[in-house]
This record gives sequence, C-alpha cells and structure tokens, in this order.
Amino acid sequence: MTKAQRRAAAQEKAKQLREAQEKRERRNRFILIGGVGAVLLVVAVLVWFIFSEGSRSPLDRLEENAKPANVSDDGGIRFDSQLVAGEIDSDASELAIYLDFACVHCLDFEMMHGQDIADLVAADEMTVAYYPVAFIGAGDSSSWSVRAAQATAVVTDGAPDRAEEFLRGLFELHEGNPNPSDAEIAMVAVDLGVPQEVVDRIGEAPFQAWVGAATQSARNDDDVTGTPAVFFEGEQVFTGPEGDGRSWAEPGSIASLVRGEDGAEETQDD
Repeated sequence: MTKAQRRAAAQEKAKQLREAQEKRERRNRFILIGGVGAVLLVVAVLVWFIFSEGSRSPLDRLEENAKPANVSDDGGIRFDSQLVAGEIDSDASELAIYLDFACVHCLDFEMMHGQDIADLVAADEMTVAYYPVAFIGAGDSSSWSVRAAQATAVVTDGAPDRAEEFLRGLFELHEGNPNPSDAEIAMVAVDLGVPQEVVDRIGEAPFQAWVGAATQSARNDDDVTGTPAVFFEGEQVFTGPEGDGRSWAEPGSIASLVRGEDGAEETQDD
C-alpha cells in the first residue's frame, strides 16, 4: 500500500470513528432528553395527584362501601315530605343543621324544634338536611358522639323511612342519660320498627370512617364553628342559644324563620 493509500485509509477510518462518536452523542442526547422528560412527567403527575387529593374533601376520599346510602355526598341526611331520607325533589327552601349528639345545646335545640321541623318538612314548607358530626369525643369509637352518629348512618342506610324518627329518638334517649349503651341505641331502633337485620348492623359499626370524614369535613368549613350550626338557604341564621345575633332559644323561631314572620328577626339588645 502506497503512502497516499495509507493516508486515505487513515482518513476514512478517522471519518468512521468521528461519525460513530457523533451517532453515540446524538443517541445519548436523545436518552438524556427522554429521561428528563420522563422525570418531569412523573413530577407533573405527582403534583397533580397531591393537588387533586388535597382539594378533595375527606368524604370524597372514602371508598364507596364506607358511605351510607341515602346520604348526600356532602354528608347531609335529607328528608322529603314523607320524612324518608334520600335524594329529594323539592323547590322548598332548605334548613341545614350540623349537630353533635353529645352536644347539650343540640339536645336543647332538638327538644325545642324537632317536631316543628318535622311538621314543616311534612307540609313541604321547607326541606331539612341533618349533618351528624362528632366534635365531642372525636376519634374515640366508644364516645356517645361517634356511636350515635354511626348508628344514625346505619339506620339511614338500611331503613330510610325510620331515620328521622331514629335521629330524634337518640336525642330523647340522651336526655338525662349522658352515655347510653349500644343495647339502648338498638332498642330505640327496634321500638321504631327498624328491621332486625339493620339493627344488628349498628353494633358492627360499618360507618365509623364515614363519621370521622363527615366530622373533618365540617371542621374544614369555616362557617361551622360549633354545634348546633343552623343555616337557612346557605346563610347561618342562628348563632347560639343566646347572645349576639338570632337566638334559637325561642319556641316557634324555626317556623317563624321559614315563614318570614316577625319572630325570625334578629334579637335586639335590651
């Protein structure tokens, strides 16, 4: 091989090596870009997941089988004019009540207004949504708050036509009895004609997680600062049994509010 041929061969070899190197560099760039893109995609998906989970309410995060039937997605138990729990179709204004079965003021409120509320709903003058929560004794499955709210969920799930009477019956049971037993809770249901298979589920406590989620959802609502918290058409209308703002500690004040009567006007300072 002549000197010129050797030079040409060397140049060709160098060219091939250069092209191979450039090819490797292009491939590495593609791999790097693809890897960075994949990482960014994973990060984006993770951020989206965290954001979407953070924006969901505790109730939304529950598995479907942990939610009682005949209860709204927001945790409200709504009753139609037949006083049956479930979805309602009415143009009437809604009264929403956040209650804790261990709350003394909730007991007073129910004893004073429970029958009026039932009568107003039955007459289709308004609808009502009860939100059972467990602010008192939250996280303690043995507390009256949790057990009563859980039992209400069980009866609403399995005997929606008895749920309203059962809810009121639990308050009557609690009057003068600070911590009723599970057997006493079950007897309230039995006396109201709740089917035995539903009564038996009360002790199984299938909706404890729902009670916890409903309670946390209420805590996350800045307007619900205690119980009872009462809203009419989305506006908080009763701030407590006494003090500033409207007082519910007046017989007939719910009916007056719904009917727009003078009794619903804000209390005035003496």
